[in-house]
Amino acid sequence: MLAAAVIALVAFTACTRTSPKSATATPIQMYTAGPTLQQVRTSLGADSWWPGAPSFRVRPLDLELTPEDLRFSVNQHYLRLGSPDTFNVDYSVFTTSTAATRRMTTLSTNFGTSAQTTPKVGDQTIYYGEKLATTTALYDTLAFVRLGSLIMTVELKQASGFADINRLASISKSLLSRVQDVLANKVKPSPLAQTDDSLLPPPGTDITLLGAARLPIEASADLFHSAAPEAFAGTFTDFGLKDFLYGDYALDADFHMEVKAAVFNFGSVSEATTWLDTVFGAANIGQDGVVAGYNDVTREYNAYFIAGSHIAWLICSSTASTEAASRACETPLNRVIPAWHFTLIKVTS
Repeated sequence: MLAAAVIALVAFTACTRTSPKSATATPIQMYTAGPTLQQVRTSLGADSWWPGAPSFRVRPLDLELTPEDLRFSVNQHYLRLGSPDTFNVDYSVFTTSTAATRRMTTLSTNFGTSAQTTPKVGDQTIYYGEKLATTTALYDTLAFVRLGSLIMTVELKQASGFADINRLASISKSLLSRVQDVLANKVKPSPLAQTDDSLLPPPGTDITLLGAARLPIEASADLFHSAAPEAFAGTFTDFGLKDFLYGDYALDADFHMEVKAAVFNFGSVSEATTWLDTVFGAANIGQDGVVAGYNDVTREYNAYFIAGSHIAWLICSSTASTEAASRACETPLNRVIPAWHFTLIKVTS
């Protein structure tokens, strides 16, 4: 299908250099290597692209489903407002270059003659497209780029048709250049401040931290599954918030469940209280300041609470977007929420 969708290909070879450092890359490095929002908007030609929250696919998350030769993966995704289009970049780091090559060989075999291998980016490249057999029937175009033990997957889903391969190759080349800069320490990760670490859920036996970062406030709309992303983000920017603290966790009671935590730091208790009342309504907030329950629409467990000038947000959902959250979420979240509330109150007092 991809061959039929692309009329002509202009062959070129991207100048890349295999980096042995890819085998020892860390999750925070791969997160840092991800595209900026401006880079996505420029590459895809629209300011309507918005960021989502990243997923740190690090053990023990989905432990029984993770191949032994896959060290970890970091996925970043973006959505285009006013359309069903999405853009995803996944960075999967394998134990060795041989393992990554073996994975590419498997992909090539599965795709058959529909796959393309040029224009070449990195050490090895595969392009593939299919019209998804779903009710949305979006055109899904992918580029798999191997650099040593790293496989970067660039995926563009859109309703207008298959992506032009030369354009996808150009985007992939730009993304890979940033990866190489990170691996060469030309671009270095910015670790969280100690004050940020203290705001995340306290270490315990219910959830395991996979990764944490500060995200632009726009990404909160994706976490909340807001139907009006710009307006929702505006409820924060009205109070001067530009970013928020994000933590990604595995649920210890069920590694197929992913727990996402967010902390929003307002200027005062009054501002935080006003935001919670405006968004959820005072009548829906318990005496302890907590809003919690199962969301039938998103099929995930949610909890929100106020702690001083902070609003904390906890979500438990399946790693598979087509599945509902397991009831294994219930007891751990009922333990994590009060413990987190206590530590946040202590930090802000």
